[in-house]
Amino acid sequence: MNFFNKYFSLPFLVSLFLILINIDQIWKKLKKSDSEVLSKEFMYILLPTVVFTIILLIQYFHTDLLMNYSHRFFIPTLPILLIILAIFFHFGFYNLQNTSLTSPLTHKAYIILIIYLFCFHFQSLILDMKREVDISTRMKLLLDEVHIPTGKFIQENFSENSILLVHADAGAIPYFAKLKTIDFGGLNDDYLAHRNKLSDKEIIDYFFNVNADVLAITSFSKNKLVRKDNSLNWDTLKNILKDKRFKKYTLLKIFSCSVWTYHEFVFVKNEVYKEYYKNKVR
Repeated sequence: MNFFNKYFSLPFLVSLFLILINIDQIWKKLKKSDSEVLSKEFMYILLPTVVFTIILLIQYFHTDLLMNYSHRFFIPTLPILLIILAIFFHFGFYNLQNTSLTSPLTHKAYIILIIYLFCFHFQSLILDMKREVDISTRMKLLLDEVHIPTGKFIQENFSENSILLVHADAGAIPYFAKLKTIDFGGLNDDYLAHRNKLSDKEIIDYFFNVNADVLAITSFSKNKLVRKDNSLNWDTLKNILKDKRFKKYTLLKIFSCSVWTYHEFVFVKNEVYKEYYKNKVR
């Protein structure tokens, strides 16, 4: 709803207002068989698109879109919303043209009101665009300073037979690491994909049972591994860090972002840690 409210609520309200000022005239227009807007050819295109959008929304409404940055999962609905909005405005401006003939003063008042509302709407869109540009810039720096260097560091220093486990944001790390990867967000793992059916113990045991050679774990502090209470899988990660089995890993390197309190902690098995420094000394 936030996506619709931000970008479409005001335009749709304006178009509905224009339609309702003379709904009888619109009804007469719709009853004409030669209406171009709702022709059979047009409906053949419109209806399947509407059905697709409804299916998409039904699927999304019963899920928690944790990673829906910049409303990216709702972008497929954008074309159909624009088409419907265009149809509404077609009939709305048809009514507006009629008011210019029947009531010139009312017509001018409507025009002024519409211009004011759209100026307000575009101003909010411009402010939102500035925020999006800022976020995009920060995300690029996050990739350049954290995700990509982390992935390249892992790829350059560890055997291609190693197993990588990424906790929280996997992002570009597996792509550049080029290792078999367990994404603890559950996106590429059959077992973790059914996290809601697993107990905390089962999740924690699975973390250690995959026997990863390298761990890449996101932290919001450079001094220690910590995240916000509502952060992805932080509850289980706290227990993982307390588990005595975690002692078989040693912190090797930390990658940090200059514009966010975002850090990637790279842990390796103790024996891998020793081997890494042996190779560095040679």
